[in-house]
Amino acid sequence: MFYMGSLKALPMVEDVASISYVSVPLALPVITGNPPNRTICVDGNTTFSVAATDATGYQWQVDEGRGFTDITNGAPYSGATTTTLTITGATASMNGFTYRCVVSGDGSAISNAGTLNVPNISSTISQTNVSCFGGNTGSATASATGGIAPYTYLWAPSGGTAATATGLSAGTYTVTVTDANGCTAKQSFTIMQPICIAPDVNKILYVNKHVNGGNGSGDSWANAIPELADALKWAHSNKENGLWSETDPLKIYVAKGTYKPMYTPEDGKDFSADAQYARDRTFLMVKDVELYGGFIGNEALPEQRVIPTGGLTSTILTGDFNDDDAITGSGKTLDIRNNSENAHHVVTVVNAEEDINVIIDGFEVKGGNADQSSEMFVKTDAFASVWRGNGGGIYLATYGKITLHLKNSRISRNASAEFGGGIYSASNAPFFSSPAPSSSILLDNTHVHDNYSGDNGGGVYSYSYSNTMNTNSSSSIVKLENSSIKGNYSSRFGGGVFSYANTASASGESSSKLILNNSQILENAATNNGGGMMSNAAGKTTVTDLVMNSSRIHRNSSDADGGGIYMKSDKGGSTTSIHNSALTENTAKNTGAAIYSGSVPFSSYDNTIALNNSTLAGNIGTSFISFSQGKRTLVTNNSLVLGNTKADNSSSSLAGSPTKILKYSLVQGESSTADGNINAAGITAQQIFADVTNHDYSLKLGAVAIGTGDNDLYNGADITRDKDLAGNPRLVGSKIDMGAYEFQQEVTQLITASALTKTYGDAVFEPGATVDSGRPLTYSSADDNIAAVYQDAADGNKWKITIKKVGTVTLTARQEGGHGYLPATKDFTMVISPKAVTVSIVPTAVINKDYDGNTQGSILPAQLAFAVGDIIGSDDVQIGLISSVVSYGTKDAGTGKTVALAAGNLTLNGNNAENYQISNTVELTANVGVIERVALSITAKDENKNYDAMAYTGGNGVVYAGFVNNEDESILSGTLGYEGSSQGAIDVGVYAIEPQGLTSGNYGISYKPGKLTIEKAVLPAFTFADATYTYDGTSKALVATGLPTEAKVTYVGNNQTNAGEYSVTAMIDGGNNYMDGLQTARLIIKKAKQTISFTAPETLGRDAGTVALDVRTDAGLLVSLSVDDPSVATVSDMELHVHRLGTVKITATQAGDANHEAAKAVTVTVRVVADAGAKLPIVVHQALSPNGDGINEFLMIEGIQDFPENKVTIFDKNGSVQAEIIGYNNRDRVFTGKESREGTYYYYLDLKDNGVWKREKGYFVIRR
Repeated sequence: MFYMGSLKALPMVEDVASISYVSVPLALPVITGNPPNRTICVDGNTTFSVAATDATGYQWQVDEGRGFTDITNGAPYSGATTTTLTITGATASMNGFTYRCVVSGDGSAISNAGTLNVPNISSTISQTNVSCFGGNTGSATASATGGIAPYTYLWAPSGGTAATATGLSAGTYTVTVTDANGCTAKQSFTIMQPICIAPDVNKILYVNKHVNGGNGSGDSWANAIPELADALKWAHSNKENGLWSETDPLKIYVAKGTYKPMYTPEDGKDFSADAQYARDRTFLMVKDVELYGGFIGNEALPEQRVIPTGGLTSTILTGDFNDDDAITGSGKTLDIRNNSENAHHVVTVVNAEEDINVIIDGFEVKGGNADQSSEMFVKTDAFASVWRGNGGGIYLATYGKITLHLKNSRISRNASAEFGGGIYSASNAPFFSSPAPSSSILLDNTHVHDNYSGDNGGGVYSYSYSNTMNTNSSSSIVKLENSSIKGNYSSRFGGGVFSYANTASASGESSSKLILNNSQILENAATNNGGGMMSNAAGKTTVTDLVMNSSRIHRNSSDADGGGIYMKSDKGGSTTSIHNSALTENTAKNTGAAIYSGSVPFSSYDNTIALNNSTLAGNIGTSFISFSQGKRTLVTNNSLVLGNTKADNSSSSLAGSPTKILKYSLVQGESSTADGNINAAGITAQQIFADVTNHDYSLKLGAVAIGTGDNDLYNGADITRDKDLAGNPRLVGSKIDMGAYEFQQEVTQLITASALTKTYGDAVFEPGATVDSGRPLTYSSADDNIAAVYQDAADGNKWKITIKKVGTVTLTARQEGGHGYLPATKDFTMVISPKAVTVSIVPTAVINKDYDGNTQGSILPAQLAFAVGDIIGSDDVQIGLISSVVSYGTKDAGTGKTVALAAGNLTLNGNNAENYQISNTVELTANVGVIERVALSITAKDENKNYDAMAYTGGNGVVYAGFVNNEDESILSGTLGYEGSSQGAIDVGVYAIEPQGLTSGNYGISYKPGKLTIEKAVLPAFTFADATYTYDGTSKALVATGLPTEAKVTYVGNNQTNAGEYSVTAMIDGGNNYMDGLQTARLIIKKAKQTISFTAPETLGRDAGTVALDVRTDAGLLVSLSVDDPSVATVSDMELHVHRLGTVKITATQAGDANHEAAKAVTVTVRVVADAGAKLPIVVHQALSPNGDGINEFLMIEGIQDFPENKVTIFDKNGSVQAEIIGYNNRDRVFTGKESREGTYYYYLDLKDNGVWKREKGYFVIRR
């Protein structure tokens, strides 16, 4: 068959005529190898190949599901026009693509298609998180799809190789899934762990935003929970587990830091942290759980915290999630912005029907914004509703009683669209079975500042309601201790505080009570009643009470009534009791700038305001106090009501026509002075108060209110210990001041008095003091025995002083005070000097002493006398001596000597002596002195000397006894010399030393002898030395030399002959003038050396037998012989006994004796040789008996040791080799024959003799 195609041109030939055309068959390409199917992993590489004949071109095509299209080179393809298409980095999307190749040549052909399989392995992870912090209870299971089963799994960093990994702790893990093709997929996941919260043994949880490390259990500061929200969430989850109780509550200690609510408690949200519920996040309080903040993070008890003033504890609970709130102004100008994302309530406390008792201590609560008119339900013990428009800072609500204890805290910058910008508390009793509703807010060192409400209660809102179904009473109490309500704003009632109680039933009573102790209500504002505070009770029977102690209500404002306080009881009485407090500069556009108090119209219910030691001043409104209805009574005791004005600065008034019970008060508009009151007419606030312009309402110096109160009207605890509103003593002086502030510094009077100097005996005189007030003075003396004061009736009752005796006395001038003056006293001194007297020595006195080497003596008082007329009258005065010492003109013995007495040594004695003083200033002198000579003993000193053969002269000095005043022999005349038996003495003995030759005019000298003792001398140094000799059989001795001639010597241990070391003692007899002595030396005789001489033949024949040996020592001692090989020869009695061939070494030794050292050993070598005719220089024994008797146990070859290069070969009679021994040596290389039978055996003995190998043949017999 021919394939039709174009004709091929044949080669040109020149002979055109010969050209012919033929039809040539075409060579079409034929596919011989089709591309196979391929399976690879994602990102894997592979190839598709085609084989074809007669192909000149290739074009690969791909079908991606829409038909085949040509492939061009470019990722992931290469080789698109070659026999092999390469795919690099396949993707999962290429799975199922098919590939073929179009080959071309004279025609074309298309290969079959190969399919690309790219399994896309994926895995899903289901995991179980760790059940408790730090545990390893986590697990995870991987489910693989998309690959080729079976799958294998590898978990990292741990978890094993199964589909499920167990025993996982918290952390990030990766599982690698591999299918049957080796394709892999990795997936990472994180095992989470909860915070396993557990209080410590004291039921305390610790929270610290900045904790570093720890396990988050909350059982210590080190393991603190980072977020308060988590701690409260845990408490909510565990509140029914009996872990704490009302009597043993759970306490949460929170370190400084900013904490934000993280979860919404709304029912159904399950404490979700989802951002869509962010505004409903709140710190949900739990029953019997107490919060304490302000910790540094190392305290054990709340008492160890340092709580700063103003509640700024730095433990902040904030609802400002973005930290961008902008607050300006205060009170009426308060503006809070950028708070639309804030939490509705920072802290929430709700319960359906149970009582609420909350303790929050040490926190700043801010940033809440309750701006929504909607509610959420919170599941506590039952469902409770939370209104999103009330209580931006703290929200409390229940059907039972509410008690909020808020301590050491600050509630600020919160807002609400309706009630309670800072704090909202609502107790409601809607059902017949509901308990009596009560809302009690107790603030202790807590400060509610700059909060806003769109309705009532800018700072605090307290509400209690009992409806018609409930017969119980309702009550609302707001109590402040050392706290402040400042800068809050309400769009309706109660800018700072709003308290409201309402009882709808006929049998219940409503009570609303405000209590302030040491607290302040400052700069709050309301657009309606009660700029500072409002208390209202509604219902069938109502009562409102306000009790204020040591507190201030200042600069609050109302756009209606009651700028400072608004009290209203709709169906009952209202009582306001104010003690030691001030209401100042409050403003009301209408009436009651300071206080508005209202009761039931046309009723007899008490409507009373009582001011006790209080100040009401500077308030602005149509009236400063306004009463409305009821039995109206104003009581003032020791109080000031002054300087209150209308808006036009004219004087305002007391409104409501109350009954006035005014005592010891100054009340604006009142002129009566009955009951101790002061007429207010003409008295201005500037006259009474220190600095009205700068809001200082303490009393001014000279104010009529100072000291004009009545102590008996004071109703405090103890007037002598209590403090005024400024914290100063409540009582200064004898009478209390009016108003809240006690004047601490009354007007003083200045008394001027000069110190007086008088002399004993001066006449009476006037004291002369004056006082700047001009008021009369009185005088007193501290000691009437020195000077007495009295009024001289004969001289117009003038005060005078009479001198009684010498001394210094304090005189006091006194002005009793009064009329604005403080009592004044002035102490001044009067010094009364003594009268002068003169003393002299009696001329007839004799003043004598023994010579004592100095010029001092002594005098008796009787030898002295006063000048005539010095002593007044019969005064008892005698001359005394401080010191009786007098001075003589010279120290030497003699009579008629001048004596002088220092004037300073004189004194006076007697009952009246203190009134006199000695006037002598120079010494007293008289020639009445006598000095007698004293005895002096001179004793020669003893002297001891050792004999020195020298004659003794002179002495050893003397001892003087009797010198006075540190005198010594230098004051003596003459020359000290010696005589007696000691002079010229030489030999040992005792001799007299007699002193002589000295004289003195002041001493009577006597001499006493001493003695000279000459003692034996110590032997002089002599020689007695060690000596060493060598033993030679003669006697050796030591000799002492260098001794005095009179000394004699004897020896012990001397004269020794034998070797050894000897101790020799020389015994010395010193004679008359030397001491005996002894000395020891060593005598050493060393052992003598000795030498062995030894002569023996070098060789002997085997048959030599016994040979005498010539061996001896030069010491003549017996020599010992030994051999090294007794098998060759032995020795005895200086003879050598030859046994067999071989070489033997003979050693001669001599061990020495007591006088000789051991001799050096001498060794000679003797060789036992074979006969001269022997073929070899050895002898092989012919018999062997290996039977264990120790005889012939091996084949003995004599002399073989001398030829170590040898070989012995043993044959039996059949020529079989029994042994071949190289280096035969008769010791360890021998033939024993133990394994051979008895019989005859043959041997070859080859040895090297002088470098030549020689052989001997022979036989031997084995017998046992």
